[in-house]
Amino acid sequence: MYAKESDLQVQVCNLLDLILPDNSVYHHSPNESQGNKPQFYKKLKRMGFKPGWCDLEIITPGKPAIFIELKRPGNYATINQKEVHTLLKSAGALVFICKSLKDVYEALKSVLDLKRNAMVTAMLMHEETMLNDLFQMRKNKKQKDVSWYQNNSRKRDRKKKELSLS
Repeated sequence: MYAKESDLQVQVCNLLDLILPDNSVYHHSPNESQGNKPQFYKKLKRMGFKPGWCDLEIITPGKPAIFIELKRPGNYATINQKEVHTLLKSAGALVFICKSLKDVYEALKSVLDLKRNAMVTAMLMHEETMLNDLFQMRKNKKQKDVSWYQNNSRKRDRKKKELSLS
């Protein structure tokens, strides 16, 4: 549904701005080192960069730290990410792997008293509508592909029959 994980992250940040309790803060540590020179990557490591670090950290007064790993549907946590998740959990943090706004909302709702906001309902409904539309488009494409294959198979069979008759 989201072209890139970063598209989902932008929407999640918009959501967090609306729902997090007062005096909460969230942060993204730029882990995207793809395309950077090896020297830069080494410098980042010396500065505290941790491969596999979660996409978002949420700190809320009186609650354990919350870490959110965002993934597009069909993608999964890497080995580095799983190791970091284990370390964070053993330190008392909460870690959630989320693939949609709804996943983020439901995860946070399970551990925080979220602010109510009508815009949130609209955002979640919009995402659900987009997901349903995408599902329907994929379903229609599969049906179309099957239909095309069946039609071409019949044409091939007729051609074979014609050739065998001549």
